[in-house]
Amino acid sequence: MSMDRLRRMLARPLSVAALIEIALWLLIPHVVIGMAWATTHPDTIQALQNSWGTAVPGHLGDPALWLGASLLWPVILLLPTNCTFT
Repeated sequence: MSMDRLRRMLARPLSVAALIEIALWLLIPHVVIGMAWATTHPDTIQALQNSWGTAVPGHLGDPALWLGASLLWPVILLLPTNCTFT
């Protein structure tokens, strides 16, 4: 790809709606991977549930936990394995 072609592509105007659409399309695989990761790592989810049990009310705990784990799975992967979630 030549630099002129790249400059022309980057010079095109892009609407806010198009940026939101791109973000949503990128979010779908991120959440799907996160849900698969959360399903295959129940020990980490249990540790998160134990620590979130005091911070999040009972009726909101499980949905908030799954949403948080599915969105923040890259961060959870970087946490040390011996870290306690307190």
